[in-house]
Amino acid sequence: MLDALPRQADPRQLAERGARLTGAMALADMPRLGAMLLDRTGEVRVELEFGTDAQGVRFIAGRVETKLVLECQRCLEPMELPLGLDFRLGVVGGQQEAERLPEGCEPLVVEDGAAGRRVSLAALVEDELLLALPIVPRHEDTASCTQYRAEDSPRTQEPRDNPFAALAKLKHSS
Repeated sequence: MLDALPRQADPRQLAERGARLTGAMALADMPRLGAMLLDRTGEVRVELEFGTDAQGVRFIAGRVETKLVLECQRCLEPMELPLGLDFRLGVVGGQQEAERLPEGCEPLVVEDGAAGRRVSLAALVEDELLLALPIVPRHEDTASCTQYRAEDSPRTQEPRDNPFAALAKLKHSS
């Protein structure tokens, strides 16, 4: 088991130091993602690299890996979805800075204020996982679906009578 990551961190300070954080986060600590899962046990392996690029933009380059258990919307049975994704965030103070980020770098707005410049690393990782979820989770092929049978497929069902066939007959008879 990997070490747990800190719950909050100051990304600007970590970028200035060129820090690298690796560890794990529990799926149970991600309530928005957890609401979509059938099984909240397990963890997310996380690698976060903080730095400053040649243009002076502070960034977070991350990689997350996990296996999520979702409900297949085709057969309504559990399905395992392995996820491995990379992301790059530019740490900015506001919208004007966000508009100047290089392509492929999404903004992470960290404003100065009473709460300080700390961000929740769990929320950051949870956001990336939510963005990676399919809109309609389902097994990749129908053979993986335990209750889905080819004979239930709309393409293989016997043709039904067209409800407008009677209207077509009336139109042709007049």
